[in-house]
Amino acid sequence: MKIDVTKQLRKRIGANFIVNISGTFVTFLINVILARISGVEYYGQYVYVLSWVSLLVLVSKFGLDTTSLRFIPKYVSEENYPSLRGYRKKSSHILMVVSISVAVVSSLAVFLISKNIDKSLRYTFYISFILLPLQSYLILRGSYLQAFHFSALNQFLQILFKPILIGMVGLLYWLVNTQDVLPYVAMLINVLATIISILFSVYFFKKYIPRYFFSGKEEYKTLTWIKNAAPLLLVTSFTMIINQTDIIMLGMIEGTKEAGIYAVTTRICGFITFAMIITNAVAAPMISQLHTQDKFSELQKIISISAWGSGVFGLGVTLFLMFFGVYVLGIFGEEYKSASNLLILIAVGKMVLAISGTSGYLMSMSGHSKQAAKVMGFSTIINIVLNYIFINTYGIEGAAIATLITTFIWCGVMVILVRKYLNINSTIFVNILTLRGESI
Repeated sequence: MKIDVTKQLRKRIGANFIVNISGTFVTFLINVILARISGVEYYGQYVYVLSWVSLLVLVSKFGLDTTSLRFIPKYVSEENYPSLRGYRKKSSHILMVVSISVAVVSSLAVFLISKNIDKSLRYTFYISFILLPLQSYLILRGSYLQAFHFSALNQFLQILFKPILIGMVGLLYWLVNTQDVLPYVAMLINVLATIISILFSVYFFKKYIPRYFFSGKEEYKTLTWIKNAAPLLLVTSFTMIINQTDIIMLGMIEGTKEAGIYAVTTRICGFITFAMIITNAVAAPMISQLHTQDKFSELQKIISISAWGSGVFGLGVTLFLMFFGVYVLGIFGEEYKSASNLLILIAVGKMVLAISGTSGYLMSMSGHSKQAAKVMGFSTIINIVLNYIFINTYGIEGAAIATLITTFIWCGVMVILVRKYLNINSTIFVNILTLRGESI
């Protein structure tokens, strides 16, 4: 029986849309609350440390979350259950060893330079290293759920349930103590919320994942998994570095207050790529499965729908922010209204991402992760250099200009490579013709 992949995609996107739209607004609200109850300086320290945590988590999870999205659908499609079970056990072991090692090394690094770091910032860093292995493990378990097409459930735990816990506990702490929430207290709350989320993940995992994933003969292809995980780790790491370099370098050069304002502006502009994130989460395991089965025409349909939906939604949000962005910034406080020009620059960069389609996922899920890693590595170097130059020249807006230029470069190259290696058009412009049934 032939399966309509476009119908599957729309159905799964519908569930993810509900969870993500709820999670996005909840996360937005939680950030407003934290910014209000912490103050600009303390909130800036909190998001600054979280930016470092985001980078370290990339190393900690060793690319295994993306590897799960490639191999689990592949093994299920091939009914290779021994390798499936072996991957589950081995990936968990590798992640725990790597993540704990990264946390220990990071703690020692902060200890060695502790005299040069503000006391509250130092404590926040130490507590964040407890978060490292916990967050990495939560992400890995989420990738298992996503690989089995339970993406909405994974998103529920990470972008809805966990932020609600952080917001509720943080607000309760503020009401009881009637003083600004210190950054290390906010980080402790994050650790607690992550532990509770992991417990719920274990429950959902046992309830919804097929039994053949847990019991039976195991086959280990550790070398194959590591060889594939390494370039995927580089791709995701370089991507995250590009996403966080502006905030980190801005904090180092201009100060954590400016980094906090920049982080808030970036989060607001995150609504632009909202549809893209949803479609990528749903499409990733489908891309791997269809590529394994050589169903390229159906793969093109998925990419077309994803790119078109992401582009239209992103354009609508971008136009809204250009006209009403200053009022949205004002929700966080009067200090943030001055970032209206910054908001437009970041919005343009996010829009470039939205219209470029799922080119990055296509490269990673189709066995071309080495080429993708080279593109992202080159782009990362450009991004660091440009951020250093433009931040020192133009301040906070210079960071946005540097990231915008970098985004144009890596998105453009990825689109070209997808066309070269897969003969698939991943941009919204060509996909309009595809959706009309015309030749491409």
